[in-house]
Amino acid sequence: EDLLAAADRPRRPRAATRDRRVPSGWPLVVTGLRSTTLVGSPAGAAARGQLVRILEAQREVHPDVVVLSGLRPGAEELGALAALDAGVPLVVVLPYPDPAAGWSGPARARFEEACARARDVVVLESTAPADPEGRRAALARRDGWLRTVAAAAIVLSDGADPDAETLLRRFEEALGEEVWALDVGE
Repeated sequence: EDLLAAADRPRRPRAATRDRRVPSGWPLVVTGLRSTTLVGSPAGAAARGQLVRILEAQREVHPDVVVLSGLRPGAEELGALAALDAGVPLVVVLPYPDPAAGWSGPARARFEEACARARDVVVLESTAPADPEGRRAALARRDGWLRTVAAAAIVLSDGADPDAETLLRRFEEALGEEVWALDVGE
């Protein structure tokens, strides 16, 4: 189904939750392909333009749409930038404090700028894990939390990356028809 046409389809609201960290509004997650080269590439520019059009269409149907993003390089960062371009509120959802510690200067600067421009920043866990295994587990918990609070998701994929395909499958299992795959063909 065409993503822009899907914006006209009525949506069922997600079940209410008692978690006070859930932002107000109609939460739409943008996630998927993790890539340090997507932002700034021709494929990324094309995907960003598509996301802006999709978010503008979603805002017509859901005036209270809010984009949830973890800001990891790739699809999440691109989704956050598209939300800001489209004038759709952005809520950054971090698995733990300062997940960008150790990122390169430019990536770190983009992360901090997006956090500063976001309507809110939600930090799910109070301490950062000490090792890579702990960081992966915290990210998996964050992704699970996003699946439970989202009304819809857009998952960017190149059709080959196993992690992006797993995210797509898991969001489809959680949200059914409210998940759209956007091919970025890097």
